[in-house]
Amino acid sequence: MTNGDTLVYLDIEIGDQEYKTTSWDLYRRGQAFFTTHGSLYGYAGLTLEELGPEDKQNLQEIYDSNPVLTQGGSITLNEPAPLPGGRLVIKLDMEGCPKTCQNFLNFVESRHTNKVQEATYVNTRFFRLVKDHILQGGDFTKNDGSGGFSSYPNVENPKPFADEKHGLRKGVFKKPGVLAMANRGKNSNGSQFFLTLGE
Repeated sequence: MTNGDTLVYLDIEIGDQEYKTTSWDLYRRGQAFFTTHGSLYGYAGLTLEELGPEDKQNLQEIYDSNPVLTQGGSITLNEPAPLPGGRLVIKLDMEGCPKTCQNFLNFVESRHTNKVQEATYVNTRFFRLVKDHILQGGDFTKNDGSGGFSSYPNVENPKPFADEKHGLRKGVFKKPGVLAMANRGKNSNGSQFFLTLGE
C-alpha cells in the first residue's frame, strides 16, 4: 500500500468454463483409471504424467474398447490445456473512494458469505463488453448482469451504497484502466463493476 493505494489482482481466464470443467472431470477419471489399472498393463511405479503420447493412446484404446470400463463414463488421459488469460492488477484509490474500494476488496478477498452463497468474485464472469469502452463483471449471484449485492452494511443484510463524489469527476471514465462500480442508477452500488478500456 502506497499513498492510499491498494493493489489487488484478478486472475482471468478467457474461454468456455463449462468445457474446462468437463475436460478436467474426464482427466480426473482418467487418472483414477490409471491408478487402479496402470500396473495391469505394465505401468507399475509410473504416474500418468510420465507416460508418452503413444502409451496414453494405447491405454485410451484399451479403455474405450472395454464395455465394463466404459460403463463408468468417458475418460481422457491427456491433461487439458489451460484457458488463455492472465493476471489483472488493479490499483484501488482507498483515499478518494474508500467505501467503493472496500466493497470491491471485500469481494476480491472472498471473506464474505451470506445465507445463500459465498459472496466473491472468484469464478464469476465478465458478462458485458462494449468495444473500446468498458468491460463489466461482478455479478456473483446470476453471472449475467442482473444480480449481485453490496457488502454494506453486511452481506447478511446488504443494501446498495451511495456514489462517492471523487469517483464522479469529469472525464475520469475516458481514461483506460479506471475501475468503477456499475449500478442501476444514482446511489445504487452493489457488487458489479466495470473497467474502462479507453476511447
